[in-house]
Amino acid sequence: MFLCRIPTSCPPVPPRETRTIFNHQPQQFMQLKSFFKGVSVTLIHRLGLKKTCGLVPNAGNFEFENTTVKDYFKKARGRRIEYPNIIGIQVGSKDRDEVIPAEMCIIAPDQRYTRKLPPEFSLLNNELIPQCPA
Repeated sequence: MFLCRIPTSCPPVPPRETRTIFNHQPQQFMQLKSFFKGVSVTLIHRLGLKKTCGLVPNAGNFEFENTTVKDYFKKARGRRIEYPNIIGIQVGSKDRDEVIPAEMCIIAPDQRYTRKLPPEFSLLNNELIPQCPA
């Protein structure tokens, strides 16, 4: 097990580049979905910590109860979704899940990462850990 510090703030992405970032090929999207499963996020629009159970492409246009996520946030929460075509974070249970646009979520800091690290992070981790105890 590793205690992994996931960056909670990233530099803003120019609007025209969001399409290229989030238009993943199916294999890349599945890898991203697998990575974020179980990661805790805080929501901007309400208090509380939620655990992710998946990702949804094109979150602003995701339909539920005869409306879309974009329309729901505009009417019920008074918030305009800036990037409706990017991914959404699926939180909740299999019986009742919610789709929250990624721009309305902040990754909670100091979470334990219990899965096998990808090779590019394993090399970095080996450089940070001393070889011999001091």
